Amino acid sequence: MKLKIIALICCLSQLPLAEARCQTVWHITHPDVVGNTNYVFTALAGKGSWVTAAANIRDYSDTTHRPYDWRLAFLRSNDGGESWVEQLPNLPRRRDQSYGWVRQVLQIDSLNVVAIGDTGFVLRTFDGGVTWEQQDCHTKNKTEGIHFSDPLNGILLTAGSTTNWVTADGGRHWDSTRFEGLGYWQGRTSGTGKYQIFSFGHGQLFSTVDNWSTVDSTKLVYDSIADPKFRKVLRSCNFGNDGTNIAYGTNLLGDSIQTPRPLFARTTDKGLTWRDTTFVTPGIGGIGSMTSIASDTVVAGGNTFGKLLISRDRGGSWVADTMLVPDGIQMNYVLGLSINNAGHIVGAFEPAPLPGVAGYLAVGQIPALAVTKLGSDAHAVQLFPNPTSDQLRVRSDSSFRSVHLLDLLGRTMLSGTLDEGGQATLDVASLPRGVYEVMVESRSGMVPVGRVVLVGR
Repeated sequence: MKLKIIALICCLSQLPLAEARCQTVWHITHPDVVGNTNYVFTALAGKGSWVTAAANIRDYSDTTHRPYDWRLAFLRSNDGGESWVEQLPNLPRRRDQSYGWVRQVLQIDSLNVVAIGDTGFVLRTFDGGVTWEQQDCHTKNKTEGIHFSDPLNGILLTAGSTTNWVTADGGRHWDSTRFEGLGYWQGRTSGTGKYQIFSFGHGQLFSTVDNWSTVDSTKLVYDSIADPKFRKVLRSCNFGNDGTNIAYGTNLLGDSIQTPRPLFARTTDKGLTWRDTTFVTPGIGGIGSMTSIASDTVVAGGNTFGKLLISRDRGGSWVADTMLVPDGIQMNYVLGLSINNAGHIVGAFEPAPLPGVAGYLAVGQIPALAVTKLGSDAHAVQLFPNPTSDQLRVRSDSSFRSVHLLDLLGRTMLSGTLDEGGQATLDVASLPRGVYEVMVESRSGMVPVGRVVLVGR
């Protein structure tokens, strides 16, 4: 085997995280309890409008199967996470959640989904979840990462083993790779014989285009000189199609494991150089989940205590976003994230990173500049500040007459008149806190232009 070492230059920085100027506004689309059934969500993934979540569920009213009363379930959405259909694989019930715990879900396309978990656990559907089959990947080790470039070609990586696995028939047969090693937890395939692998911890990329006959590798993202106490731990890596990759994990600042902070390492040249960023904003821990980096907007989370990290430039820079959630709901730990076709965030959450804690599925929207088209003319309406607590300013470059704030039931709660310059200032201090639809009135009628979030006092 020929091993080509690519020189790596790592640029290091430790930056405070910029505070977000707007909040994601969330609504729950699947609660933690339905009837007598608790839902302990463990993973989520999506592709456009198709989203799949995994959960361990328990019906406390069913006494006939005790103590074997835990079941694995999948929740399927075809509308970007707004509604869900429950799917139950034909698997034995369990007395606890120790076996068959799904750690990762991969939404390949609308019909093809694969889920992996502990003890060599691999489940696959080829028909959108109508049927599920448990696949034999010839190992009892914990599965850590999986990727398919299409419904047939995939790679599976395991922990505690020197062997990894590839398939060319959708996982019905898994073959061991000729490139072996410990700590390879995340991989990517772009077709038969073409693979990339990322190593857990200090990070290293390995790639091949000839089924491991030859291998290109980078040096470690961090070495013993850059991180002598091994405080920087890269858990996983998101692979792009153009040489851009984003690895993520935790930086244990100082000498205490009680101070974890988000850690990103980004490359735009296939690992030749990396830019390292550690954020020190209080209340945000390590990163365990990230959306696809196929678009400019990327969202990341983990043990982030009701906050997310959002990038608008494909991981080049990040801001902290405080999630605005319904009263009484805690979404402190992120189990999986996706961005749907509408540009909204879909996520699985739990109140605390503890086994057996029931959680939620939710959809979040980021308020932004609203642009609406009237006939052949485009009219931009600016709403700022957003979120706000006392005043909302409206600015338009068109001949709108008035502006109206409607609650989510469609009731008009406040109205104002735009002056000759197309501007208005609304006093919203007395309105209940929450999300409001903003409408403007033109000669042709009422036009929706966006939403505004009222917070604080």
